Amino acid sequence: MSSLPSCTVGLCEMLTSTDGYEFCKTDTRWRLNRDTVVLLKPVKALSNEKNFDSYVNTLSVFAVTCAARTVLLYDYAFRKLLKMAAGRPLDCGLLLEFRRFSDSTTLGYIRALLRKWYELQNVGVERDLYDLLRGWKVQAAIKGDAVKRLHPEEGPFSDVEVQGFMETVSMKFEQGLVSKTGLALVMLLQASGRRPWQLLNLRLKDLLRVPVAQGFFRYFVNVPRIKQRGGSFRAEFRKVEVIKIIWDVLQLQYEDVVSQFEAQLGSTISEEIVSELPLFYDEQELVKLKSIEHLNTLLELDTLHMVRRQAGQILQEVVDKCEVYSERTGKCLKVFPRRFRYTLGTRAAREGCGVIIIAELLDHSNTDNAHVYTRNVPEHGAHIDRLVGKHLTRYAAAFSGAIVESKSKAQRCEVPGSDIRDHTGVGTGTCGHEGRCDANVPMPCYTCIHFQAWLNGPHEKFYTHLVQERTAIFHSTQDNAVAAALDRTIIAVAEVIEVCRQMKAQAS
Repeated sequence: MSSLPSCTVGLCEMLTSTDGYEFCKTDTRWRLNRDTVVLLKPVKALSNEKNFDSYVNTLSVFAVTCAARTVLLYDYAFRKLLKMAAGRPLDCGLLLEFRRFSDSTTLGYIRALLRKWYELQNVGVERDLYDLLRGWKVQAAIKGDAVKRLHPEEGPFSDVEVQGFMETVSMKFEQGLVSKTGLALVMLLQASGRRPWQLLNLRLKDLLRVPVAQGFFRYFVNVPRIKQRGGSFRAEFRKVEVIKIIWDVLQLQYEDVVSQFEAQLGSTISEEIVSELPLFYDEQELVKLKSIEHLNTLLELDTLHMVRRQAGQILQEVVDKCEVYSERTGKCLKVFPRRFRYTLGTRAAREGCGVIIIAELLDHSNTDNAHVYTRNVPEHGAHIDRLVGKHLTRYAAAFSGAIVESKSKAQRCEVPGSDIRDHTGVGTGTCGHEGRCDANVPMPCYTCIHFQAWLNGPHEKFYTHLVQERTAIFHSTQDNAVAAALDRTIIAVAEVIEVCRQMKAQAS
């Protein structure tokens, strides 16, 4: 029988999960990490005493060697089997019946669980059942199907979609409608392609600024790895480089975390302890903090880190505030973390990266799942001509500013340098932003909330210029990804043209 890391306290055998949480083996409630509790009462109610003891012995092996959510899935699968059994013994007839009515994922967990049960010599699973399970061929889930099919609602984002979503998130943050935490989480998901659980396990010391030359730095996030066999909480890391704008947002989040913890404790926290604070914290746990000593105790585990449910709520709030529409479906863009991973892998394949590089980018331990990105390299950067660009304006909603009748009607119209001019130097609108802007005008202006387009501005000419520029870039580079960088601006200019046309028609 496999040995388990444990100690005995009284009559209770104490075990430790891979996330460092101790639990009593004989309890019917195992907390394996901050996010996962395994409740054994349902199985106990459906089992006889001997089978329940055997089940606990078997599941405890998984509880100290597997990820917490994996243990939960083993438990859910076994509950389903017991409900079908309705008191019958665990035999071949039951398993054959269960197989007919179960999906391949559930069968995979049952097969692994009952095989381990027999191998540990626990009572309840006989040799004939073990032999039956060894002969089972469980169909593996189809990997990367949404990527291969470029599914418009479940697969990777198009360039226009991801650019539009990220621009809108930044705009909503500027308007005070998206929180610092929401902005930081979305930016990290998009830039790193990491799973949310990895990002929720980050601590402030994982934000790294490395000097490379006098006055110049590179910025990294040291992301904890997960899904490593036998891996524990924050045991392995892999660095992800981020650009300065993301670093600046992470610093805002850093400062907010320190401020909130110091406010709760009513005292300054030392740099050593600050470095151990979670980048994304659980507000419900924060308000329970009583002292520095209490804080130090909690920092030994993951208690203060945000749970999945909270992160999901924050992400959904961001998505709801943004209301970005997909140019592919004409519907509100469906946004969930896996799509950011798919997009990162898809873009890497499109740029010619091999499976080893893609696996590294997505933090895979091997290349098994990276092949899906290279077998059918997608081309999102479809050619946009005058008709296509104007057709997409109904869906993409790239223009975020306002249309004014004339320059004199615009905010800050009297401020020198506020005019936005096209490639020929002719004015197209006014910038309503009070602060500094380093954007390479006029192209970014059409997707900016501060842009006030003039009703009679030369938008048609600028639109024609952009389409020609895109065509020239593609012919020069033969790279759709490079040419597609102009797509969202092209759509925004086309939208301005359409709105101006409608306003003029109403006025006549």
